Amino acid sequence: MCRAAYASGGFFQAFIDNAQQEMARARLEVAGWYMKESESDLHEKLTAEFDRARQAVLSITGQAELLDNNPVIQQSIRERNEDTDVINALQVELLERWRQTPDEDDALKTVILLSVNALAAAMQSTG
Repeated sequence: MCRAAYASGGFFQAFIDNAQQEMARARLEVAGWYMKESESDLHEKLTAEFDRARQAVLSITGQAELLDNNPVIQQSIRERNEDTDVINALQVELLERWRQTPDEDDALKTVILLSVNALAAAMQSTG
């Protein structure tokens, strides 16, 4: 029924296409960088749920990979990931320094906020 609804276009197709675009932009490996060891179980659960949702979307759309129906966006996301990975790695380090700083460090806070802005701009979203 979902495949037929998707194939007929309209709201359901737009909903699934929007979902797969956001899923394609997700970086679960990078999300793991932000998690502490105590949160590893949460990351595993998120990854498993994401994989189930991904399989559902692929089953509904009949695609092999997310965004196979939109190769321009698919390639754009792939190319952007290299740049955003660097910014994310830097942000993880900055946040760790923030956690270890006993007093509020205005310069560090400013750099962290700049990294948020940089990611939002690179991802073309609110970050």
